[in-house]
Amino acid sequence: MSYVHEHEVPARARRKYPVPICPECGCQARRVTGKSLYPEQRHLHHMQFYQCVPCDTRVGFNPRTGRPHGTLAGARLRQARQRAHRAFDPLWQSGQVSRTEAYLWLAQQMDLSINECHIGMFDEDQCDQVVALCVADDFEECT
Repeated sequence: MSYVHEHEVPARARRKYPVPICPECGCQARRVTGKSLYPEQRHLHHMQFYQCVPCDTRVGFNPRTGRPHGTLAGARLRQARQRAHRAFDPLWQSGQVSRTEAYLWLAQQMDLSINECHIGMFDEDQCDQVVALCVADDFEECT
């Protein structure tokens, strides 16, 4: 397994964002490369992740800041978040509205603040809600 060495992440990132703690076992996650997690998916090799090795929970992070892109997630939650993104992202990727406008709509529909409305922070039920909202075509009525 390839680990990201401390010197590969800027010092300010190590200070500002602590390495996440696994919600399943309470262990501190490790920094790993996309190549170690997804050896067959070359487009992910350059990315960096936090991973709890015993539980295989993981989340990507910004290598410049160390900021996680969400919370550590096991396989089921990762799949739920992927489904939510597949349903939601076309709303803004189509160019019909901006990404910010789409997230504002989603936050309103889910009764969340815009700061709480990030699929990488959602649990499985919230991901299912995203899919249901996007499939229901409610978005068309709110733009």
